[in-house]
Amino acid sequence: MSKRYTNFKDIDRDIKYLRLKSQIDLEELKLSFNSTQEEFKSSLSPINLIKNTIGAILQKAFVLKAVDMLLGIKKVKEVDDDTFAGKSKSKKSFFKKLKNPFKKK
Repeated sequence: MSKRYTNFKDIDRDIKYLRLKSQIDLEELKLSFNSTQEEFKSSLSPINLIKNTIGAILQKAFVLKAVDMLLGIKKVKEVDDDTFAGKSKSKKSFFKKLKNPFKKK
């Protein structure tokens, strides 16, 4: 619904209100832009870059260590070809040498 005006005084008052509101919105936009710009500059400082890099490396190392502890994955030992060719003493001795990755410590 459009507003019907009966005199110029009401029109002038609404125009003044809308101009002030527009100026306030523009100033809020400028403040928001300046604060975002400052945050961006501070995040690119050398100290913050180093801190973020070290933090990411430590976080990945911690996650890998936690996964390794939970799954109990060990490095696989190299086995001679003779073992697979049937020249080993027995299959049981071969499998006894392997560690159970699911065994709790």
